[in-house]
Amino acid sequence: AMEGLARWVLDRGGTLSGVKVGLTELGRGIVATRDLKSGHTVISTPLSLCPSPLAFEEKHYLKGIEQLVEEHGYGEDYVMAVLLEYETHAEKMQQDLLYGPYASILPTPPLPSCFEENDGGKGEGVPDEIGKFIDRELAQTYSGEQVLKLRRATQKAYEQLFVQGLFQTHPHLFSSETTTLASWSKSLAKVWSRSYNLYRDRSQRGDRLMWAMVPLADLVNHALDAENNYIQDFDADPPSFKLRLAKDVKEGEELLITYGAHTSLQYFLFYGFVLPNNPYDFINLRVKLPSSSSPSSSSSSSS
Repeated sequence: AMEGLARWVLDRGGTLSGVKVGLTELGRGIVATRDLKSGHTVISTPLSLCPSPLAFEEKHYLKGIEQLVEEHGYGEDYVMAVLLEYETHAEKMQQDLLYGPYASILPTPPLPSCFEENDGGKGEGVPDEIGKFIDRELAQTYSGEQVLKLRRATQKAYEQLFVQGLFQTHPHLFSSETTTLASWSKSLAKVWSRSYNLYRDRSQRGDRLMWAMVPLADLVNHALDAENNYIQDFDADPPSFKLRLAKDVKEGEELLITYGAHTSLQYFLFYGFVLPNNPYDFINLRVKLPSSSSPSSSSSSSS
């Protein structure tokens, strides 16, 4: 499936140079097919193939959806998830696909906020006492509380944006038969785990950043110390997202980027993995101990 996605991007002006999609120790990723030098552009994806909030401005039949999401107080990640939800079910709803096979091929990351179709998010198929027991157990820890919070927020957004909103205002685009709580939760998970911050236009101003997804580049896995960088080349033909190497890479080596400095809980909630010995799980405290001759020192050492 990923090979088909790569072909779709390459046929529309994208490039993979000196790399391929392959299996790595971290799962599916991007691997060097030969020795590569620092500064080499390994991935180029036309910006027109990148799902972003710009779609709501460019397609007349999507007008008003972004505003509806924002009126409920949700950010661009939720705007993007609505767009991905549209793409996932566009053909069933007899609508045009904006980004080809991208949405249908994307695997769902194992985020704890994801619901399954068999429970509908309401405990259907799961005995009520078991559901309550699981909630009680999760509530016993800080991490568990955050999981419950995210799941409840996902449910609330589904009710507000779809059940009370888009199913009524845009029934030709969204249906309760296709956009379920499970489907919605997975669209959110894909956006959270795969998005980049891109500039809206060639001004490349910091206040013009937006959430966006980048086919092929979103296959690059994470390492805290990764140095590879990306740019938006608005002068390229076509204007493209480009991933460049910050150091030499050997044939067979996996290319990595950093998803940012986060705690393991944040990685778990929004990317679906945790890091061993993550330095951001710890706080270093410097404590100045009293001299051994002080009374307080003597009393503390004897206790």
